Amino acid sequence: MPIMSWLQRRPSGVYRVRRVVPERLREDFDGRTIITRGLGTRDPVVAKRKGLVVAAEIERQFAEADAALKNPTVATYKAIQKYAEEDRQRPRSDREEEGFDSWLDDRLEEEDRGERVLSERDRAMLLGLLKRNTQNNGGDDNPPLSILFDRWHAERKPPAKTWLEWKTALRCFTEANGGDLPVKAITKGHVRTFKAALLNRKNSNDATKSLGLASVQKNLTALHTVLEYAVRQGYVETNAASKVGESLPPKLQRRRARIGDFPSRPSRLAASSNHFQKMALSVGCR
Repeated sequence: MPIMSWLQRRPSGVYRVRRVVPERLREDFDGRTIITRGLGTRDPVVAKRKGLVVAAEIERQFAEADAALKNPTVATYKAIQKYAEEDRQRPRSDREEEGFDSWLDDRLEEEDRGERVLSERDRAMLLGLLKRNTQNNGGDDNPPLSILFDRWHAERKPPAKTWLEWKTALRCFTEANGGDLPVKAITKGHVRTFKAALLNRKNSNDATKSLGLASVQKNLTALHTVLEYAVRQGYVETNAASKVGESLPPKLQRRRARIGDFPSRPSRLAASSNHFQKMALSVGCR
């Protein structure tokens, strides 16, 4: 049986997955150059089956880290998630929390005074960490919509053409609502804004015509599908896109049942400026 390059057999005979972290992403993985995951089996057939799942998860982590380099909302989400994970491993004292907030305020005030230049990404991360307890809903996972689209894609593996259409729907929703919204913040109002933007959108092949109703429904279906995935995964309790497309012709509404989804494939630390800078660096802030 052919063995994938990332699937390795250790001297003990137990298989593992080994992936090299792309250089541009290593900061997000605490400087690590290699990621390994043991599979707990000596059977190559079992190792291949388990390895495919593990390798896909590592690839998803790489994709999200890559997205964080370009998308300030994703970078902020990942920084808050990393901060929360560190806090679960070693809860911070109130003094540390207050000191970190003070350090974040100082960095932002330095920029306001012209003493520091922050990139859009770094400023978003500093502001997000400052609001971490409200933005992260007290510790609940609250990913941006783009992350949910990527996770749905990684799990469902739709045809390439469908995924291209789904990404177009994500871009249209983001443009219509002014950003990549956290999933818990998405309301029916946002979905109605999205629908209105689609109904007013011009046909890419003929600027004199509006987007066809079938295309409008297809975009609404994409959003509904990913938000339904979010419900099933426990990110949110209700699907904000439910019933929003019901004002469209019934024939188009029925398309959702046909194209809406795809089957799954198989210590105490000194409260000093240096300390808080290290805390910030640990979650990706500069």
